[in-house]
Amino acid sequence: MGIKKRILIVDDEPDFAEALGFLLAEHNFSIDWAFSGFEAESRIERDEFDYVITDFFMPGLNGYELYALVEKKQKVMPKFIVVSGDVRSIDRSSFHGQLLSIFPKSTHYKTIVDCLRAEDSKSSALRPSG
Repeated sequence: MGIKKRILIVDDEPDFAEALGFLLAEHNFSIDWAFSGFEAESRIERDEFDYVITDFFMPGLNGYELYALVEKKQKVMPKFIVVSGDVRSIDRSSFHGQLLSIFPKSTHYKTIVDCLRAEDSKSSALRPSG
């Protein structure tokens, strides 16, 4: 088994974030959680991530602000998945090609897991071997 990809899940609804994280951990991803914008900032300053899954509308930090923070603090820009109750108001171009997908909050966890697994398989196939 290869190196586990690191995922930061940022959501002010802990039940949603934890359930998604436990499911992703079963698929060989390493999970870290932040339940507020302030926690997310602390994690981003301390660790590097391959993917960020974030609620878009949170108190203290929205999806655009989180993206800008990650862009400033991370050496390698992670891919983003955005989850929101209002997907139509999100401007995809603001994520500068780093956005894998936007999902409604009602999306089944498995759909998000499948999206990440497909992206991870694709990026693994592009890496040179040996």
